[in-house]
Amino acid sequence: VQGDDGRYTFVTVDEDFHRVGAAVLRVVRSTSSYLDKVLILGGEEGTADRSNIVSDVSVYDPADDSITSVFSLPRPLTEAVATELDDGRILLSGGYTNLGLGLEVNDMYVVVDVVSGTASESGTMNVPRVGHRAVTLKDGSVLVCGGELAPSPGDYATATCETWSVGSGQETGAMDDHRARFAMVRVPGDTEGRVLAFGGQRRSGADAVEVLDAAEIYERLGSPEGELA
Repeated sequence: VQGDDGRYTFVTVDEDFHRVGAAVLRVVRSTSSYLDKVLILGGEEGTADRSNIVSDVSVYDPADDSITSVFSLPRPLTEAVATELDDGRILLSGGYTNLGLGLEVNDMYVVVDVVSGTASESGTMNVPRVGHRAVTLKDGSVLVCGGELAPSPGDYATATCETWSVGSGQETGAMDDHRARFAMVRVPGDTEGRVLAFGGQRRSGADAVEVLDAAEIYERLGSPEGELA
């Protein structure tokens, strides 16, 4: 809210909505009834210890500061990465889930359709991962890289990458560095559609975490598989 002095401050809009680890996106697809609203996808309800992961999808409406549950994901998810596809749908990848057998890393791609208000499974990840990054490529597929492979302390980050296209994940070239919780972005204005990955962290021992200062570029290099260099 903007005050009389021109500065903005945070105000409470729903004291009963307690969510952490949710994926959050503003809906920009003009044919969606959620246009210019915010989708809140999954997360943990009222806790931060991953004991109550939910499949709920809620929508925040800025017109009246309301939060309403609208539909569900096909499985509980928290810390999933949300990537907007070229057609306006949303791809969720990785994160944590709990299917009744304890905490595990999610191995399923989920596609959220903001027009129909539905979410459905769309293939299995080649490598289940959390703390990874994903970006839409020039051809409409999604590049998924890095992350950690298991939910227990001491797990090492992976250098592996895969690409998602409708219904499947396919292994592609690996990064030079194992990294998790890094940044990855399409290079602006690049006609080749290259992707820059930089920073992040990896474990250099059972308890030691190393912060990375290296950057690398993903490019096709004349083959459909692609690699980072």
